[in-house]
Formats: sequence, C-alpha cells, structure tokens
Amino acid sequence: LESALALVEQLDDLKGLMMKVGQMASYLDPTLPPRARKVLSTLQANSKPMTFESIDQIFMEDFGKSATDLFDRFTTEPFAAASIGQVHEAWQGDQKLAVKVQYPGIRSAITSDLNTVGTLARLGTMTMSLDTKAIFDELRERMAQETDYLSEAAFQSAFAKLLERWPDVSVPAVHEDLSTERILTSGFSPGLSFQSFTDSASQEIKNRAAERIFEVSFSTILKHCLYNADPHPGNYLFDEDGGVTFLDFGCVLEFSPKTIELWKTIANAVMDGDRATFREGTVETGMIIDPDKLDWDHHWKVLQYIYEPYMIPN
Repeated sequence: LESALALVEQLDDLKGLMMKVGQMASYLDPTLPPRARKVLSTLQANSKPMTFESIDQIFMEDFGKSATDLFDRFTTEPFAAASIGQVHEAWQGDQKLAVKVQYPGIRSAITSDLNTVGTLARLGTMTMSLDTKAIFDELRERMAQETDYLSEAAFQSAFAKLLERWPDVSVPAVHEDLSTERILTSGFSPGLSFQSFTDSASQEIKNRAAERIFEVSFSTILKHCLYNADPHPGNYLFDEDGGVTFLDFGCVLEFSPKTIELWKTIANAVMDGDRATFREGTVETGMIIDPDKLDWDHHWKVLQYIYEPYMIPN
C-alpha cells in the first residue's frame, strides 16, 4: 500500500505515458492487493490538476480569450483530471458543458517518453520474433492521436451516431464551435463513477452494465471495424439502473474489413481447435517476423485462455 501511494505521487507528477501505465496497472494487474489497486485507480480521473492559470493559457492561444470570457460561466477548479488533460464544468446559457483541456507541453513530454521506452523495449526484445518496432510505431501513432482533440471530437460524434439505437447507452454530444486541437467541449453527462457504481449497485444491475459495455465494444469493432482502445474504468459513467455513458474517444482505431475477418478466422480456429488455420492466420497478420522462432505451443495456450469464456456452454 505504501509503495502504491508513493507510485501514484510520482506518476501523478509525470502525467502522460507514465501515468497511463499506472492507470493500466490499477485494473489489469491481478497480482496487486485490492487496496493497492484502489489507490492506483485514482489516476483514472482524480489525479492532481494543474492550476487554472496554466490551463487558461491554452484558451488564450486557441480562442484569443480567457475561459471565463469564452463561456457564460466557467468553473476554474476541474472535476476530473487524468493523464493528458483535465475537465472543467462550464455553461452556455442554461446548458451545462464538460470542457476537457490539454495540459500545456504534454505532447512533447509524451514524445520524449515514447522515445525512451521504445529504445529500451527494442534492446530488451532483440532476440524475440515479434516486430517490436511496428508495435511501438503503432503506440506512437495512437498517443499522438490522443493529443488531437479534433480527431477525438470526430470519433466521439461517430460513436454517438452508431450507438443511437442502443438502449441505456449514451455518448455526450460534441460542441464543435467550442473545440480545438487542445480543447474539447461536450454536453455534461451526470452519472456514477466506476468505483461508486460497483460499490452500490446490485449484482443484477452490475451485470446489466457489463453486458452493455461488452455488446457495444464488440459490436463496433466486429460490425463497424471501429474500436475505442482506451477502455479503462474512468471512461465510463453509470446510472442506477445500469445504463452506461461512454467517454473519451481519443484512442480509436479504424480497422480494414480484411483485418477484422482475419481476426474472426483466428478466433474461430482457436475455439474449433484448428491449429493449422490458427497458425496460418497469425502469420498473415504480419506481426511475426520469423514464424520459426515463435513458441507456437505457448501462443496457442495463451489464445485458448483468452477465448475460454466463449467456449463454455451457457
């Protein structure tokens, strides 16, 4: 617990890529004690904010005026802060808004982090058959995308359109006239945080919310080739009946239909016990530099573990 507290303090100061590692550890590492994971979970949306003065310079540069002049009302204390930016409440007339503002200098900080981590990773995986350079090129591209709020606004609007037909699911509407590459203004969405919801909801209601998240996530990628690749718990809000509001579309990838069909082929091969098709499909992905050096038995076991839930009869 003491180590987790110290780590949060350090990662909170670093922001950017390093904070994202802490966010991921809070929900992906099952070896951590629950109390330590709970401490790390504060990095998901409740990290230390930057001062209003430092954030307001972004408004001055992008709009030529202070946030307090741009909106009818603007709350200078943020209600959420995470790895790349923080979120403030604002009003235009009687409409309440959520305004996400990027931390000054965060783009260059992330670039520096990626260069350091990429070099270390390549040195540490020189003897492996994975294409480490391609993986880090992908990571670099996705992180660059996360610092482009106009890209995020476009994807947020696209997801809002796709999810219109879903019951108990919503995506905040984007206000394009109040958004730039570093400022994203959306309608304000009330709701419970992940921790508050899981602490208070019945198992039936939690199951309903989990089903919504599962259905939406796999429907958008398998049917529309569109995936929101930053699904940490801080990016969801919940109502008391299990309805879900989806937030943060900064890290979205559009796949080609061919790639999705290849993924389906590999998944079906694993569930059918077809190792030959599994191997052929994996090689076809292009992620393996030298297929003869890959431990195929281990890779098969890993994929069987991943798809085990889908092979258990209802």
